[in-house]
Amino acid sequence: MNFTVRVAEAGFDGKGSIAGVGSWLQDAAAVHAGELGFDNAVLAEKANVVWVLIREYIEMQRYPGYGERVCISTWPASLERNVGRRDFRIFDAQHQQIGAATSLWAIMDIESRKLAPMPDFVAAQYPKTPVHSVELPSRSVKRLREHSTESSIMTRYSDLDSNAHVNNVHYMEWALESLPGSYACRPCSLDIAFRAEARLGDRVLSRSVCEGEAQCRHAVLRDDGVELARIATRWK
Repeated sequence: MNFTVRVAEAGFDGKGSIAGVGSWLQDAAAVHAGELGFDNAVLAEKANVVWVLIREYIEMQRYPGYGERVCISTWPASLERNVGRRDFRIFDAQHQQIGAATSLWAIMDIESRKLAPMPDFVAAQYPKTPVHSVELPSRSVKRLREHSTESSIMTRYSDLDSNAHVNNVHYMEWALESLPGSYACRPCSLDIAFRAEARLGDRVLSRSVCEGEAQCRHAVLRDDGVELARIATRWK
């Protein structure tokens, strides 16, 4: 699937951001799931459930600039314990790989807002291609227990997606909001685990701590203390 870096996706130096990459990945995943016959529209109609992203790991060798075209290939890699794994490769217009990602997806019941079993019709036709573009760096993302910087954010209508909760891309943006100004929006890798939903009107806290110049850890929480996401980033 092809994408072009738009004006709104380019930063002050004309290059794309990690949130822009995350947006392309979710679009590619949604389109391919539709081609396979089990996108959110089909799941909602047949079983009153939807896909939700529970973890994503992205590595970028280079960020494309404004007007540059990129191509993303994606495939379902495995299905284990009601969790589907989907991998991605990101190429520039010269067919050189500039990034890779892997992601884990679960099923959420629309009414209860809780994780649900994988529908039988999805499990039966879910293709498995046991090839990974990149491996997860760890079994889990560690919880942030101490932080050095914090920013406060209020969720908006424009943050919501068709599942009526904050879209996963905004957690990436929010995680970086609390970093010192010397950091830009382009880590060489980002590992994010989603733990709870943010809804319209929630006040959110973004917390970070940097361990040297090359690695930071982050937490996104509601102001009632509920942990929404854990994030780890690496920087060149």
